[in-house]
Amino acid sequence: MALSNSGTIGVVSGVIFGVAALFSIYPPVQDKGLCRILLLTTAICLWSLWIVCFLSQMNPMAIPEPQDLPGTD
Repeated sequence: MALSNSGTIGVVSGVIFGVAALFSIYPPVQDKGLCRILLLTTAICLWSLWIVCFLSQMNPMAIPEPQDLPGTD
């Protein structure tokens, strides 16, 4: 089963934020407030990195074409 681009984005986003939400509800540490902030920041940074890389591969920039410059052979 192949996912479309929007399906892939939805599934990966759901998994990343689902795991972050699960660990923020049940953090395995003493300082629960700090753990929630760290997990939320980690999830946002991880998702941001992933979505930028995924979208840049989905729609790559055009390759610049070299132009003939005057005075060159």
